[in-house]
Amino acid sequence: MSKSQILIIDDDQNMRTTMSDILELKGYQVIIARSGEQGLAELAQHEVEVAVIDLRLDDMNGLEVLKAIKKDSPETECI
Repeated sequence: MSKSQILIIDDDQNMRTTMSDILELKGYQVIIARSGEQGLAELAQHEVEVAVIDLRLDDMNGLEVLKAIKKDSPETECI
């Protein structure tokens, strides 16, 4: 059985690292992205069960990222 994949989209390096470390300790496979565009590119390459999205990203609004994820991957849960 493969590990569930979680995508973290956040422009804050410390937040990405902290969340990633915690989720990996809990047994999840974590994919990180530092921008909305990078997050959407990662989503196109991986089956992700959950996306954790920062609302204020440098390149785009987190709600825009959420809408794009739901359009392309409606089964992905977004936080």
